[in-house]
Amino acid sequence: MQEFRQRLFAFYQARQPLLDLKAKSQDMFSQWDEEDLRRQGEGLLPALTEARDRVGQLMAEATEIANRYGMPTELQILPPPLIGGYGHTMNIFEAAIEFQLPFDFELEPRKVVDLVKQTTVRHERKGPRRAQCV
Repeated sequence: MQEFRQRLFAFYQARQPLLDLKAKSQDMFSQWDEEDLRRQGEGLLPALTEARDRVGQLMAEATEIANRYGMPTELQILPPPLIGGYGHTMNIFEAAIEFQLPFDFELEPRKVVDLVKQTTVRHERKGPRRAQCV
């Protein structure tokens, strides 16, 4: 879980400049060149994609460990009440590295990081649990 946590932090660090650029592009009061913003965004994508892939490599293992300790790994995203429709259920770690979630839902990185920290603490205190035969 420690390695997953480090990779997740690296992903969030790689994502932040892109989020800042997005906010800058949506600021009506700032002067910006659309072509310049596009080039900057394209320049940020390789590092972000690599960081995302590195998190994805350990996602199944992190989910398995979290589930072993009864940690919630399933995220349910519901549509806004006025729109209605069906909700979406997905793995919280997968949602953390998605570029856009259903209904423009924004998952706070703090919630994912807290889940990883809690799982890490339980895993370190109890050690890897053995599967119980039924």
